[in-house]
Amino acid sequence: MKKLTLVLPLLVMISISTHANSNNESFKIATVKTMYDDAIRAALYKDSRADDLDTVFAYSDRELQNAIALIQSDALSRYEGYEYEISNCSDMRYIPKLTVGNAYSIEDVSEVSYQLLNNGKVRASLMVQGNENINSADFVDYKDFELTCQNAICKITDVYDSFGNSAKFSANQACR
Repeated sequence: MKKLTLVLPLLVMISISTHANSNNESFKIATVKTMYDDAIRAALYKDSRADDLDTVFAYSDRELQNAIALIQSDALSRYEGYEYEISNCSDMRYIPKLTVGNAYSIEDVSEVSYQLLNNGKVRASLMVQGNENINSADFVDYKDFELTCQNAICKITDVYDSFGNSAKFSANQACR
């Protein structure tokens, strides 16, 4: 009977922990989905100059906000020489953006598929007009989001492009 008394609280703790993790997983996916919905809505209905980096900024923790602010402030800088020259820092803006590369805008996205990865990140696979099958093994139009959650509130702590480049690391390397 003594062994049962010791095992029962342990089982309850494991059950609570498993339930909390499954809630965090669903909160993570819901946060990324809501962020994409907000960005698409802002671009389509509010202002054609809407920048999806502003939306990512709103859903991010302080460290990622600082990295995004670095990138955005560099984009406003003027460069001597060629008028359309961009810096390495400004080029980093494509990592935290919600779309892939520089050829697409958020308005071009026709479908977004969300999946929780084994490493706890949320992958947003983006279907844009003319792309391959979103379920194909070589599909590379995606972004991975690292999040931390407390209670039901999740914040994005980093964004990774399909090459595995971290927005925070890249901004700190190229912009400082």
